[in-house]
Parts: sequence; structure tokens; C-alpha cells
Amino acid sequence: MWIKICGLTTAKTAHYCAVSGADAIGFVFAASKRKIAVTAARQIIEGLPPALEKVGVFVNAPHQEVAEIQHYLDLDVLQFHGAESPEYCSWFHSKVIKAFRISSAQDLLAIESYRGKIWACLLDSHIIGSDGGTGKPWDWSLFKTN
Repeated sequence: MWIKICGLTTAKTAHYCAVSGADAIGFVFAASKRKIAVTAARQIIEGLPPALEKVGVFVNAPHQEVAEIQHYLDLDVLQFHGAESPEYCSWFHSKVIKAFRISSAQDLLAIESYRGKIWACLLDSHIIGSDGGTGKPWDWSLFKTN
């Protein structure tokens, strides 16, 4: 099992995650109440154990912007929560997590086109007006229809 705790904005919280056994921590670089400045994320990262994986969370960001932030922060994993295509995701030479907003069985079928182009998928609830990370559950019974 791989455990990632996301949306961190303070060094204290990041340190607590690290000593509590998290495998990875996530920093949100998209419009969100948990968005963090790249410079603030770097300050937090500098105080963390090197074995803790660092994840950058993005929504429909240009390739170059993601690549620059990844390089500056030495991110281990990229997580995409927007309309990023399979080709977009495969452009990066690192672990990629693609989030899928689930509201119907049809949404689950879209995952297939990402096979071989991403490291992992994250299934999230589809809440209108939100790109994810709401903490709201989605209807897991949809798995039965596929």
C-alpha cells in the first residue's frame, strides 16, 4: 500500500506526515483553497527526509509550467486533475497519477485509454464546480456495472 497525504501548506504538517509513515506528500499548484506557492513548497521540501516522495498536483497546466515546477522542486510524482489527455500524461518521464471524476459507469470506461501512459489513477467524486479533492464519496456501486 502506498499512502499519499495531499494539500499540505505548512512544514509542521509535512513533518507530521513524514514521521507518521506517509510514503508521499502532495502540494497543490492549481486553484484551490489548498494551493501553495512554489517557493513555499520548496521551503517545506528542504526540511523533509529524502525518501518521502513529493507529488505536485496540477489542473490543465501547460507542459512547460509543470516541467519547470517539477525540476525546481525535484518532484517525484505528477498528479493531474483536469482534462489532461493520455498523450499529455505520457509526455512526462516520471510517475504520473491521473485523477478521474466519477459520476457514472461511463466515466470509469475513460480510464482504459490511459493504460500504459500513467503510473496510477485516482478516482474522485464529480462535484460540479470542483476539480477534485472535495472529500465527498462517489458511488462505488458503479464498479458493478462494468
